[in-house]
Amino acid sequence: MMGSAIADVAAVPPALHLRGISKRFGATQALDGVNLRVEAGTIHGLVGENGAGKSTLIKVLAGIHRADAGRLSIHGQPFDNFTPRQVEAAGVHFIHQERLLPGSFSVGEALFFGQEIKRGPFLDRRAQEREAARLLDDYFAMRLPAGALVRDLDSAQRQILQVTRALLARPKVLVFDEPSVSLVKQEVDRLLDIVRRLRDEGLTIVYISHYLQEIESLCDQVTVLRNGRDVAVVDPALTSTAQIARLMVNREVGEQYFRARTLPGAPVLQLRGLGAGRFYDGVDLSVRRGEVLGLTGLVGSGAKELLKSLFGLL
Repeated sequence: MMGSAIADVAAVPPALHLRGISKRFGATQALDGVNLRVEAGTIHGLVGENGAGKSTLIKVLAGIHRADAGRLSIHGQPFDNFTPRQVEAAGVHFIHQERLLPGSFSVGEALFFGQEIKRGPFLDRRAQEREAARLLDDYFAMRLPAGALVRDLDSAQRQILQVTRALLARPKVLVFDEPSVSLVKQEVDRLLDIVRRLRDEGLTIVYISHYLQEIESLCDQVTVLRNGRDVAVVDPALTSTAQIARLMVNREVGEQYFRARTLPGAPVLQLRGLGAGRFYDGVDLSVRRGEVLGLTGLVGSGAKELLKSLFGLL
């Protein structure tokens, strides 16, 4: 009996299996024989430094880039020279960090874009908004004002809208590409709860993040990329974030390299009391030659609008 059970488990194909994936751009070998195996019904993390190959690998999986070598199978079905439409039809959908939904769309328009609700030959906007409100409430207990626009939503609400839109297609695999980069802690906690819930309901999740604390608390397995190669597959329950970080960079995280300190020169940019309506007011800052100035703030603090003003876009 036990041997039969083990054989049954072994016979279940992985939800995703990329083998020997290579991709070159000119003189740059972006991917060099990368392997990624994601078991069905699990959350699989994908980590690596900037430039390790994560984005290229995901674009190969999405059918945006064609691999120079390697094979892909989805739930045991092999794919060759596949397109984004074929990948989506096979049940793989992507939640991107970029804000892909137009800000001028209503929530209903964004949710049903490409699969609009109609009454006869005509678009039924009221039905779309009602159904959007019902789905967001049923899935995630998110209630929005009637007729809310995408641009009125915060970052977490936009992420939830993207997830809900993907769920309408009944996906088998969801790929989250750096979903928490613009979220505050409470929003991140909510997102992670949503991802766990989706896994518990039977979906397979690929979760890409630079934040190793998220990876540690969320993932069942983690693949580490370095310099375009997969260097390890680890169980985060048995591996510390420091160990994962060392695999990513191939050195102790405490080993840092600093350039010689330079004295900044004269100011090249100065702001005094700059304001822009409801976005920000009374901003003072000075940037000197040879200096790197950090500008940060929570979502809605006005940092983005300030930069737009500097380029004459606001």
